[in-house]
Amino acid sequence: RLRRDRGSTPRPSSEASDGYKGQFQESELQVVGNYYAEWGNPTKALYFLRQSLAVDATLPRRNGLDWNCYTYWAMAQAYRQLGDYPAALRHANLSLMGTPGDTTREYAALAQSVQAHGMVVKSTVLLDLRREAEAGPLLARVQYLADSLKLGLFNASLGVIELDATWARYY
Repeated sequence: RLRRDRGSTPRPSSEASDGYKGQFQESELQVVGNYYAEWGNPTKALYFLRQSLAVDATLPRRNGLDWNCYTYWAMAQAYRQLGDYPAALRHANLSLMGTPGDTTREYAALAQSVQAHGMVVKSTVLLDLRREAEAGPLLARVQYLADSLKLGLFNASLGVIELDATWARYY
C-alpha cells in the first residue's frame, strides 16, 4: 500500500515486509516507475524503481524466478534516457541474471519470455553504445526463441518485446 504525505508523491508504508502487502507495494512502485520511464521522466522513474527494489529486498523469495527483471528493464530505459549507458547496460545485465536455467518448473515458458525480453533490452543498450558485434548474437538468440517457441512479441505482463525495431536499428 502507498501512503501519501505532504504533496502527491507516493512513498512506502511501514507494512513493506508483510508478505502479500509488501509484494503488492513492490509491484505498485515498479509500475509507477515504469510509467514514468515510458513517459520520459527518468529521474522520477528511478526514484520509484529504487524504492521497488528496496521493498523487494525485504520480501521472501518467490518460486525461483527473480521478478526484479521488470524493474531492471525500466531502470535500463531510464538510464538510456539520461544518457548514462554504462548504468543502462549494468541494469540490462541484472535483468538477465535472475532468470533460472531450470526449465522444468511451472514458469518454464515465462522464463524464456523474460530472457528474450532482457536480451532485447541489452541489445538496445549495446546498439546505443555502438557495439553491434555484441548485439547481433543476442538478437539472433531472441529471434530463435521467438520463432521456435512461437513467442509473441507482446505479453500482457512483459509488455512489448521490441525485437523488430531493435533488428531494424541493428541493420
